Amino acid sequence: MKQHNTFTLKNFIIRAVIAYCVTLIIFCLFIFKVIPGCSLLQSKLVLFLLTVLSFGLIYFEKDDRRNYLSIATNVLIPFGIYTTLAYMLLLPIPLGIVWVLLIGLDLVYVGFYFYKVKRRNYNSLFEKLQLVIGLASLLSLVIVLSFTLFGSSIIQSPTKITNNI
Repeated sequence: MKQHNTFTLKNFIIRAVIAYCVTLIIFCLFIFKVIPGCSLLQSKLVLFLLTVLSFGLIYFEKDDRRNYLSIATNVLIPFGIYTTLAYMLLLPIPLGIVWVLLIGLDLVYVGFYFYKVKRRNYNSLFEKLQLVIGLASLLSLVIVLSFTLFGSSIIQSPTKITNNI
């Protein structure tokens, strides 16, 4: 095993599955919202497909970078992308700023990497891009969670409950 691996492949997969399950429960309790224009079933299918695709990232890390940071980024990416899809119409400015800024930084890093680095290690590049997208996902989740937990008028339902006698 390489020096920066802290888990065997079996332990890495088990911990990743547990992290996905715990995060899915927390996500469904606090943040889950149907994507605008989709049904509940379609929204759940999108979340499931994003999770499966992100879980496929384990294949790229089977020999390299099996640690908690890798698990965290793999778990955050599908939930952050889904949150951005679901809440983009309600919070376009904060979510747009986060994604534009961090994807812009990603592109600058890729340009700098190809310009400066002579011996290219694409696993390292993929790892850095995954980390930045995971950070954007985390910031999206934090923004939406702060709006939902602290009762923003943007997120709350416009209907009012009245007493009918």
